[in-house]
Amino acid sequence: AAQLRGKGFPLKDLEARLVKGVGWTPTNIAISSFGPIANSPFGPFGDLILMPDPATKVRVEFGDESLPEHFYLCDVLNTDLSPWECCPRTLLKRAVETLAKETGLKVLTALEQEFYYSGAEPNPASGYQLGSIRRQGEFAGAFLHALRIAGMDIDPPRRRLHRADF
Repeated sequence: AAQLRGKGFPLKDLEARLVKGVGWTPTNIAISSFGPIANSPFGPFGDLILMPDPATKVRVEFGDESLPEHFYLCDVLNTDLSPWECCPRTLLKRAVETLAKETGLKVLTALEQEFYYSGAEPNPASGYQLGSIRRQGEFAGAFLHALRIAGMDIDPPRRRLHRADF
């Protein structure tokens, strides 16, 4: 739904949070792309834990005087530390493992993150035209630079695929 679902905490708490996680509520999974929480079986009750995965750490510097932010993908756990049955990462991991086990196939994936930039004069008819990109000024360059600083490979090396790969 293009919604960032997570929690923040002070950097000084990072070591403890990597072990204990951060409290979360099941209803957060139902935040819709329009803002309000969609109907769900969870209601406003319940406790879960967001457990950061240290292997996913990304540091983002914003290029201004503000402090950098650190982001982690998290597994959603029950309070007994078992996987929550609706955790998107757990569901994906299980699906990939099942696919490999049943077919021998490995999944290669990529993420296409899209967003709306509101810092320029709107021109809805020309989203992919050169003039539209140029009206964004320095934004595109600054954005790509921030991705590279964060360790994001925006154009990963390609390997040649063969019929046997399919």
